[in-house]
Order: sequence, then structure tokens, then C-alpha cells
Amino acid sequence: NNSHSFQSLKKVLVGLTSLSLLLAIVTPAKAAIQIVDRTAGPLSIFDRGGILNSTGGYYMQGLEVAPDGKAVFVAQANAAPSNSPSSLSTMNRLIKSTGLRTAVKVGPTLNVGNHRTWGNDLTLGPNGRYYIFTKTGLWGFSPTGGAASSFATWPTKNVGSSGITFTPDGSAALVSSDWPGGVFRFLKNATTFPTKINTANVPWDDHVITRTNRTIICTEPKFGIQELLPNGNIVKVYDLKTDVDVKAALTVAGYGARCTIHPVSGDIFWTLNFETSSPIIVRIKANLSDATVFAKGFAPDLRDIDFGRRSSGAAGYSLYVSENNRSTGVGTIYEIPTP
Repeated sequence: NNSHSFQSLKKVLVGLTSLSLLLAIVTPAKAAIQIVDRTAGPLSIFDRGGILNSTGGYYMQGLEVAPDGKAVFVAQANAAPSNSPSSLSTMNRLIKSTGLRTAVKVGPTLNVGNHRTWGNDLTLGPNGRYYIFTKTGLWGFSPTGGAASSFATWPTKNVGSSGITFTPDGSAALVSSDWPGGVFRFLKNATTFPTKINTANVPWDDHVITRTNRTIICTEPKFGIQELLPNGNIVKVYDLKTDVDVKAALTVAGYGARCTIHPVSGDIFWTLNFETSSPIIVRIKANLSDATVFAKGFAPDLRDIDFGRRSSGAAGYSLYVSENNRSTGVGTIYEIPTP
């Protein structure tokens, strides 16, 4: 009868709905991230969620991979990075992850009263510590815990930084800073803030030291890739704003560039990391002759990138990427094997 047929049809529809829900659960959604570089990949999730999420009031900032590739460290600050003077941070902490669902806080939280200085860069430096730059000093966290120690300190100054590198002997640090704009050299145990070493133009954001000892400043597209010369002058060495490949992938302008250098090829990897709805990663040839889009489709905000040994233990290196998903609050560390 009609009633029996209706009930049978209803069961079939309910069954199909249940099957669809089951398939939705067991079949992962298609990833929005695209690895454009055909020599790299596949992308995997090194760690996600838990303490990496911004729902606890802390946001991932700088990222650094342990030399053996068995752990990834990220700095966190208790304020969202944004292009606003009202985005204040007072606390920094070190997070260690050895794989999925393992991220934990290492040691006590550092309270230095930051002002728009969130620990954008996390750099392995002297004594095996992981360093961030704040308004009161350059501080190093031990990967095994304990209070942060200072490399250099100074009276409170309204300053922010984006890039840190150390001399091979650990006697000095080079810092590229947004506020005040410039590049500064800090000597170990310094107690005063130095004058900037560049003479013209204001560099922004991160920097890398190449294998030929060139200091390359990585900036936003409108400033391009610049080089800090030994005499303090700054010259543009690659124009990201007019690069056809890069320009096509940058659908929306943004702020905050990060960069790292491939340990083997010497290629520079650059990203426009936040205040943009289209974070991308660009690969720039070591001789600065060309650039190609490496990966795209990340969620706002992509925070930092760094090379390290592959977590699988296989030979070669991976690019590690930290992402704060601004919409969901989920924090993710990605790994992309990169020849």
C-alpha cells in the first residue's frame, strides 16, 4: 500500500543520508593548499590543534625546527598579530611539538611587556637556545625548560622585530626591525639599544644570510627583495611587485614577510604572512634571477616558515609552515618535503 511504500522510501532516504554523513567523516575534504612546485610534497600535517590553537588566547608566531628534525618549536604571544597599535602583547612562551597532538609549553612564560612585538622570529642561537626579540631585550628559551635568559637587554623601548640571525661565534645578533625601521647589530650582553647600521631606505621584516655571506632583506612586495651592503646601503635585488608569477598569486595585498633559505640549493623562500586573505610561499633562485610560486591556498594567517630535517628520518629537508587560522582559531604546523 501507499503507507508501506512511503515507509520503505523513508528508510532508503535515511540510509542514504547516514551513508553520506559516514562518507563525509571518513573521506577527508579536498585540501585548499596547493603545492605548485612539482618537485616538492606531498604536504602533511606535522601537528594541529590543542595548545597550538588561538582559542586559549595565545597565537603562534615564529617557528624553528630542531637541528635533528625531531621537534618543531614555535613562539606564542598573547595577542593576535595585526597591523594595529591596539594589538598589544605582554607574554611570550615556547611551544615544542614532536608530532601530531604532542605540542606542549616548555618552561615558564616570559613577561616582558611587549608592544606590537610578538616574537615574530624564533631563531636557534648561542647555547642551543631559541631566541625572540622583545621591547626589553633579546631572550633565549631553553628547549628543555627553565627561565628565559637574555642575550642583550636595554631600557624599555617601543620596538618590534621580524628577523634575527647570529654571527657564527655567537658574539653578536643582527635584527631587522619594523619599529623603528632598520637593521641593528646587538653585541652579546649589551645594555643599550644600538643605532641602525643601514644608511638609506627602511627595510622591513625578515632577513637571511646566504652561503656567500650576503645579507638579504625580505620585505613586502612593494619594497621587493633587498640587500644590505657592507657599507650600510640597501639596494633592491628582486622586484616582487612586477614579477608576473608572484603578482598573479597575490590576490590581496598584505603585511609582514617571512623568509628562510634552503640548506642545499641556497634558494630563498619568501612568504607574505598576515593581514592578507591569500598567503602564498614563493621560491626565489639563489642567484636572484627568477621566482616561482611554491605553494598557495593557506588560511590567514600564515606565520612563519623554516627548513629542517624531514620528520620521517629520511634524507633531505622539509619546509615547515605555521598557520593561525583566523576564522576557526585552529593552529597548524605543516611539513612539505622539498628537494
